[in-house]
Parts: sequence; C-alpha cells; structure tokens
Amino acid sequence: MSEALARSYWERISNQEWDEAEKLLHPDFVAEWPQSRERFRGGSNFIRMNHEYPGTHRVEILEVMAAADRAVVTVFINAADTGQKAYATSWFEFKDGRIAKLTEFW
Repeated sequence: MSEALARSYWERISNQEWDEAEKLLHPDFVAEWPQSRERFRGGSNFIRMNHEYPGTHRVEILEVMAAADRAVVTVFINAADTGQKAYATSWFEFKDGRIAKLTEFW
C-alpha cells in the first residue's frame, strides 16, 4: 500500500489534480524541505503552494522503495513549460492510510 500511495501522490501532482492530491494527505500532514528550511503544516497549505508554483510540471517516477509505513521516491521533473528540470527525492511517512509527513530534497 505504501508504494501505491506514494506513486498516486506523484501522479496527482504531475497531472495537477490538486484536490485529489490533497485527499491523500493526513489531517496532521507536515512537509519539510530541509535545503531551504521550509515547513508546511496542513495539506491545504502544501497543495496551495504547489498549485501556485509557476508553470506546469510533468513528473517521471524513477525509483520507489517502500516498507509498511514509509516510502522513498526519486522523481525527475522533465517536462516543465518553464524549462525547469530537476530531481527530487521524497521521503514519505504514512499514518491511517494517508501521507502524514513528506520530507523532500530538491
């Protein structure tokens, strides 16, 4: 289940299905970006930030490693209308069948 949930999250982000992506997030959701020292509390705040980020971005999932309540996913942003290309590694923690914590390195 953890692999499917992590993949579903990235597929929703790639397709800009914001409402569907937010439904995957636990009510106590927290996202952290250690490299910029940003912390997003609450799924709606995190999804709104992604929604408002300039341009459209398509995501290619490169690798998934999953266990019972955790997953690590590496993705490549390979088709952004802004010309941006980037790799990201996302560390997922799950609770009650939803994503409770997401730590991302870009």
